[in-house]
Amino acid sequence: MTSLKAARESRNLSVLELAPKLGTHPQNYYRIERGEQLPKRELARKIHEFFEGEVTLGGIYDPEYESRLAR
Repeated sequence: MTSLKAARESRNLSVLELAPKLGTHPQNYYRIERGEQLPKRELARKIHEFFEGEVTLGGIYDPEYESRLAR
């Protein structure tokens, strides 16, 4: 599980609930969470700020790498 997904789930938010709060489409956020799409800098910062730094910018840009570090 990626740090983005863990942070989202710890707040009991679905992708459908979270994406509009960040100003993005749910499919875009889902692809970012899975590491299939890189966010633009502005969106990455919004995600980082929304999760109050719990998710690092590195974790946003490379969720698989971040999750391997946590093991």
